[in-house]
Amino acid sequence: MRRVLIITHHTSNTGAPNICLFVAKDLRDTFPNIEIDILALESNNSLDSEFKKMADNFIELSNFSKQPDYSILNRIKAKLYNYSIVSEYSKEVTRLANQNYDFIFANTVVSIPFSLKLKEINPRLKVVCYVLEMCTVIDQLCKNFKELICDIDLIAIISEFNKQHLISNYHLNLENSVNLIPPIVLKTSPNKNLKNLEEFNVVMIGSVHWRKGEDVFIQVANHVLKSEGNIHFYWIGYIDDYQKKIINSDLIRLGIDKNVHFVGELENPHELTSKMDVFILTSREEPFGMAAAEAGLLGLPILFFDNVTGVGEILKENGIQSSSPYLDYIHMSDRIIELYKDKDLCYNIGQKTKKIIQELAETSFNDGMKEIYKRISK
Repeated sequence: MRRVLIITHHTSNTGAPNICLFVAKDLRDTFPNIEIDILALESNNSLDSEFKKMADNFIELSNFSKQPDYSILNRIKAKLYNYSIVSEYSKEVTRLANQNYDFIFANTVVSIPFSLKLKEINPRLKVVCYVLEMCTVIDQLCKNFKELICDIDLIAIISEFNKQHLISNYHLNLENSVNLIPPIVLKTSPNKNLKNLEEFNVVMIGSVHWRKGEDVFIQVANHVLKSEGNIHFYWIGYIDDYQKKIINSDLIRLGIDKNVHFVGELENPHELTSKMDVFILTSREEPFGMAAAEAGLLGLPILFFDNVTGVGEILKENGIQSSSPYLDYIHMSDRIIELYKDKDLCYNIGQKTKKIIQELAETSFNDGMKEIYKRISK
């Protein structure tokens, strides 16, 4: 393996971009002399510096204008030297297509159209697409997904749960697929002794977005706090000013603003997560659930909705029944109250969860990457 292009849809400190960094690191560890180009479809986010450190060449696509330069001088040059005027964007697309990468790692379905644009120019290119979405998001972000995915050389899928979801919803033949569970790691080793034992804390991690269910999170908190006032709820993750105003208004009107905290994006969320007691995954769709798995690694019980999350299905397969019917916030609220009242039960479920996640984390990602290298080299 000599040269690879990794495409990230953006560079925020969220699950999908972090996966690109893990893939780049695995490539460097496996092939020490490899050259890695990383292309960001959107950049100027919190992980830009990390991508620049990891890449031999970091390409920010937004820097290239799609508007051709039809100035008089340029038109004269084009006529004299007999060339067509094209945009800087088109020139960069052609340049990338002709780099003869060993393969392109297109992360998320958002990266599929651009990667196939390169493959159209240079049919010898091989594309590995890592599908990190479920059908609602796929239909929003990649409307002709079912047709485009047929032109992908190898499909990496984040969980067996999501693989079956894709087969069921799109009737795909996924023989050319590899399951690639992401690395489950903690950025530091947080000190749980810092936790205030007088409080009971519940956390959710994710950018504020309809898929992550901040509205459900607020409903859960509101229902719990009607009967138990000594519980605090924390949401860690990016929130824009527009959404923050709406959420703050809701919290104040419900009278729960002293107990519910949207703390924004944190460089190391695990420092706060380690002081929590329970992780609630209020997502509507979560093909795997990296943040939930990382919380499980800290020994937190994970509450989630049925048929929503890959990590939740793994926990259920291993005998942990922590799910609620889809969007049943009252049921999830009652589970929180149960764990609040029975600290031993909370601790025991957390330790069982930790053991399952530890076993899952040990080899899954490395094994998946080895399979990708094997399959793409054929």
